[in-house]
Amino acid sequence: MVHRRSTDIGPDVTEVRAARRFVAAALDEWGIAARDDVAVVTSEIITNALVHAEGHINLAVVNNTDVLRLEVSDGSSIVPIIRELDHQATEGRGMRLVERLVDRWGADLSDAGKTVWVEFSL
Repeated sequence: MVHRRSTDIGPDVTEVRAARRFVAAALDEWGIAARDDVAVVTSEIITNALVHAEGHINLAVVNNTDVLRLEVSDGSSIVPIIRELDHQATEGRGMRLVERLVDRWGADLSDAGKTVWVEFSL
C-alpha cells in the first residue's frame, strides 16, 4: 500500500523547520523511526527550492513500504546539479550532501516546472 502526504511550502526560510516537522510527523504516522538523514535531506532540498526555484513549492512524502520518497515541486525548470567542490565557497555543497545520504535522486521536468525527488530504502 502506498501512503502519501503533501503540503505547500511558503516562501520564507523558516519553512524549512516546518517541512522537517511535516516529514517527521508522516514518518511517525506510518511507524517509521525518525532518521537524521531524512531530516538533513529535507532541509537541503527545501532550502534549494526556496533559494533557487520560482513560484509555488510543494513537498510530498511517499511511503510504498520498501522506499521512502520525498518530492519537492516548484515552478522552475532548472535542475539541481552536483557542483565541483570549491573549498572556499560558502554555499554549493547541498546536493553533494544529498547525493551521499540518499539511495537515489533525480528531477523530472513538466510544463509546470520540475519535481526533485530523493529515495531512501526502508
